Amino acid sequence: MVHLRSIIQTVTLLLLVPTALADTLTRTMCYCGTPSGDLPMYAGCYYLYEYHSNPYNVSINVHFTCKDPGYDNDCTMRFHQKKRRCGTIDKGWEFCYHQRGKQTDKYTFMGVKHSAGGLVLTQPKTRVDMVCGDLCMKHVHLPLIPTGWDIQDLTGHVTEWRGDSKIETFPELADIVLPQPGYPPPHAGPAGSDGSEGPVIDLSDFVRSTHPDPTIQGAATQAYALMFEYMNVLNTTTGLNEQLQKAAANPKVMAAWSEEEKTVAQILTKDFSKSAIDLPRDKRQRFVDLSNTISQLGPEFVDKMQPSTEFITFDSSRMKGFDPMILRRHTDHRGKVHLPTVGFVAATALRTVEDESIRREIYIASRTASKNQVHTLEMLLRYRAELANLSGYNSFAQMTLIDKMAKSPEAVNKFLEALSADNGGLMHQEMDEILKMKRADPAVSTSSRQINAWDKDYYRARLAAQARSTSRKPDFLSSYFSLGTVMQGLSRLFSRLYGVRFVPHDTLPGETWNPDVRRLDVIDENEGHIAVVYCDLFARLGKNPNPAHFTLRCSRLISPSEIEEASSSSALSHLTPSQAANDGMATSISPSGALYQLPTIALICDFAPPANPALPTHLTFREVQTLFHEMGHAIHSILGRTQLQNVSGTRCATDFAELPSVLMEHFAADPAVLALFARHSETDAPLPYAMVADRLARDRAGRAAETEAQILLARLDQAYHSELPLRDGFDSTAVFHHVQARYGSLFV
Repeated sequence: MVHLRSIIQTVTLLLLVPTALADTLTRTMCYCGTPSGDLPMYAGCYYLYEYHSNPYNVSINVHFTCKDPGYDNDCTMRFHQKKRRCGTIDKGWEFCYHQRGKQTDKYTFMGVKHSAGGLVLTQPKTRVDMVCGDLCMKHVHLPLIPTGWDIQDLTGHVTEWRGDSKIETFPELADIVLPQPGYPPPHAGPAGSDGSEGPVIDLSDFVRSTHPDPTIQGAATQAYALMFEYMNVLNTTTGLNEQLQKAAANPKVMAAWSEEEKTVAQILTKDFSKSAIDLPRDKRQRFVDLSNTISQLGPEFVDKMQPSTEFITFDSSRMKGFDPMILRRHTDHRGKVHLPTVGFVAATALRTVEDESIRREIYIASRTASKNQVHTLEMLLRYRAELANLSGYNSFAQMTLIDKMAKSPEAVNKFLEALSADNGGLMHQEMDEILKMKRADPAVSTSSRQINAWDKDYYRARLAAQARSTSRKPDFLSSYFSLGTVMQGLSRLFSRLYGVRFVPHDTLPGETWNPDVRRLDVIDENEGHIAVVYCDLFARLGKNPNPAHFTLRCSRLISPSEIEEASSSSALSHLTPSQAANDGMATSISPSGALYQLPTIALICDFAPPANPALPTHLTFREVQTLFHEMGHAIHSILGRTQLQNVSGTRCATDFAELPSVLMEHFAADPAVLALFARHSETDAPLPYAMVADRLARDRAGRAAETEAQILLARLDQAYHSELPLRDGFDSTAVFHHVQARYGSLFV
């Protein structure tokens, strides 16, 4: 049975390799030939990025230059490995041709041993040698030998190949990973897989969201798409499902499996069920195609968000109340103000501009998406609805919720109804308070009877200003929340709650993706090193602004077979077999002697970078709550250690995964917790809790409106993912207005 780990590691390396290495590999080739030298072969590393279009059919582009006098030196030989487990390179070729100087061919290798005698590497460099060694030695089983050829000789015979075919051998890979007779435990993935696919998807998702290099972001996006497709192929492979069902029906097998293994088997059974596994082959292929399209449309919708109108223009005389510094930056020589319709400037205008008609125009423009954006959304919703129908569900919401805590759309809507009823009284009180202030506004008619959507932020800001004036307590909370003391406070809190603490750890060159990323090792008072956390906390150009927690590596048991396989890898020869089995990343040995992969977490925030690196970075109270929230996810991943990664950490029902993070938000405002770390950065005075209590009281003043906004978004989500998108004339904008009019308190 072929392990997927080596294949996946190769694909990941090819797609996520740093740009500098990519440039080197583009100029460098692996040179393979038969013992006699009659049929030299160029293989492996000569054009790295071409693997993006066709990496996971486990094919590599190969160019044969015919050295036999009977052939033209410029011709290309095409070799086909005909799905055999063995074969010889000198008998496998079919024909040789020359077509306008273009040389284009594939050489398929899936762990196949060949009789060819050697691999020649030109311009060997340490990393290139490792890559070529892993790629060509490991899979084609050819040893490295010296060469007298230089790079110019090779490039004269080989032209760059660009893949033009869709991945063809995913199903063949799925067949390869089908288990041998007998029923092994369901090791963190489809039967026969070693569970390496999930981490590649996780890592690719992280890199495409966070890495500062757009080239690597793009490569990670392609890696994610390829692995996502492969996982869908596995989930629609009937042989894998049949093996799992046979195992689950065998009492002896079930008795031998641990509770964790049985849980993973149940998860995989649900995955198969949701993937149209019982339908004909063409329907299963449609499922894969739809899933791939959906996975592409989702990021496209987010990344290409664009309003219908990017700027709107007003006379500067109408901008009373607006920040004069911002106003000056956006005013031309004729006194015209050109305001962006989205972002900080637009949000500031909605809170401060006194002219209601200006606020109305900004509000509507900021919430009117471009036609392309609306079209992408509606395609995404239709494809999701079709996918759900194909899998036997009435709607995508039903399909998604079936393995969540809520279980069904009906339960979600019932919960939203109850939450709306509970929130309604407070919402009316808040709206009455805002309406009183609006009627007291000399620029507004005293007979005004409604609060419009563009009024809410403006009058709430005025109410907050009044509250600050009444309390006469300036808000200097951030002086007590330097980033270092907050991290120290989290460590102290986790030490008291869970017996674990954070220890800063120096990083090796190239270990982190940006210079300001910091590493923390998580140390258990009994077990020692149990996890690694990388903190990427500051904003930068191109970085996703949303706070997030990424699990780069889950907890899992590393099997003896993986250690044995890693011991033969030339690419990781500088590591011990145990280190190589986890790619050199953190591991630990259990009391029983088993080797475990340690959880590796990336904690992402968007705090403003320090203006002066010599001074401490201070956080607002809201940023402290955000950091505590994300650390709640991190501690879930750190402590939720398992043998199988499908049930590790936050890999649980999505709604339940928010429980630890919400709990941590409450800790952030607790006086006993704040006493652990909140001290003034200059005077070292402890934080007076009255300042926090005052801030919490002001936050509660607008909480009902924020709760209603979240309820409306949840209702819109349910409507968008109902059966509506499959109806003729579906109009996502009309659905939005219907939800707002029926359930909202504000007028639009």
